[in-house]
Amino acid sequence: MSRAVTSGTLLKAVLRARDWHIYRVFEREYVRAASSIGEDLYAPSPRTLRRWQNGESEVPHGYHMSVLEAMLPGYTAEELFTPFDLLAGDPVPAPTPDRLQDGVCILCALTSCADQMCARLHAGSVWTWCPRCKGRGCRHDDDCIAGRREVYDYTAEDSDSEMRVAA
Repeated sequence: MSRAVTSGTLLKAVLRARDWHIYRVFEREYVRAASSIGEDLYAPSPRTLRRWQNGESEVPHGYHMSVLEAMLPGYTAEELFTPFDLLAGDPVPAPTPDRLQDGVCILCALTSCADQMCARLHAGSVWTWCPRCKGRGCRHDDDCIAGRREVYDYTAEDSDSEMRVAA
């Protein structure tokens, strides 16, 4: 019998979005992230992870915070432990990718773009993890930028002509 996904922390939502919510997968990624910052650490126990995901414990201290931030770049440990309602249907927020990917603007596709409109649109954009690649990056999907997809259409407020960017 499978349990329904309920509210918890943003950590729980991000791990689910990346398919890292199964303990063995989480453990592998945690140890990999710890190694990347020069730590030789074991992952927290399944019980501790469950408490973190359900918001039943305080923000961890010390090395756990550093490892989680290395494991999930773009999030602070404090953000990961904020409440998040998985049943509300809101997309799991992902860090905004850089506007220039390999020197090419993700909005206008120009190399070394310095257009202020692109910068304003990008600054107001909201992103979620790509459901197809789970944050690893799709090479064959134009909507996936560095493992993320834009969530909302938006319109530049002070533009002469409306410029819509597809989600």
